[in-house]
Amino acid sequence: MIQIGRSINGISLNGLEYLLDKAEEDGGEPIQFESVEKAKEFLKGEGITDETTLIDNFTYYDTEKEEIL
Repeated sequence: MIQIGRSINGISLNGLEYLLDKAEEDGGEPIQFESVEKAKEFLKGEGITDETTLIDNFTYYDTEKEEIL
């Protein structure tokens, strides 16, 4: 499964924060997608349509292989 992350405060040295299904303080868990394409479709549905932004500003993490794609 794929999770969407981004650098905290836009600084890569800070590590990643992940897109959650609800607020972290309410017990939010990372949203899982079947593929990177499905994750990008979700972001596009939220108004992030620029392909460069989808590639440069977000990280896609494969939880099964435990690797960043």
